[in-house]
Amino acid sequence: MLEREIKKLELQNGLVPFDEWFDSLRDQRMQVAVDARLTRVRAGNFGDCKSVGGGVIELRIAFGPGLRVYYGLHGRQIVVLLGAATKAARHATSAGHRNYGNNLRNMRLKNYRDDLLKRLEDPHYAADYLAQVLAEKNSAAFLIALKDVVEAGGGMGSLAGRVGLKRPSLYKILSKNGNPTLATLQEILKPLGLRVSVALDEAA
Repeated sequence: MLEREIKKLELQNGLVPFDEWFDSLRDQRMQVAVDARLTRVRAGNFGDCKSVGGGVIELRIAFGPGLRVYYGLHGRQIVVLLGAATKAARHATSAGHRNYGNNLRNMRLKNYRDDLLKRLEDPHYAADYLAQVLAEKNSAAFLIALKDVVEAGGGMGSLAGRVGLKRPSLYKILSKNGNPTLATLQEILKPLGLRVSVALDEAA
């Protein structure tokens, strides 16, 4: 399955509602939860979502009290409109917000992944992001997330030289059909300041 592209709605005044909401989230773990969930969407796993009318779909994110992201479809693109915590979700699904979905063709869009890569330049954020995507047990999403972290850390060419692999080999490992061994994964993560580790599962 081809990776889905995510865009963000930009209003006429230059504001991006999704960014306004995302930046207001009170801690980094919440932001990582949103990015990790959207990576599963990029991999084609839409999971817990439902139509709220007007071409808008509500995507539920299981974190704390619950988060919601609202999006519309524009061809193969997913256009995120805005987000809300559970308590504010009823406001986000009002008729005014639903009307965004009816006008996607006429609206300006920004690239979601550009901002994600900036966040992933922080190794702490990158580690939390990979851990959350991995916890979802979706190999396609994890490979997309790993590719994001590699790109944020300097790109395929830079990493290939640092781990002693040829660039085509690295692309193959991180492709949708890739299946990196634990040893290869450790080699890829080490130059990025990351490593594979085992932690106690508090939910077990």
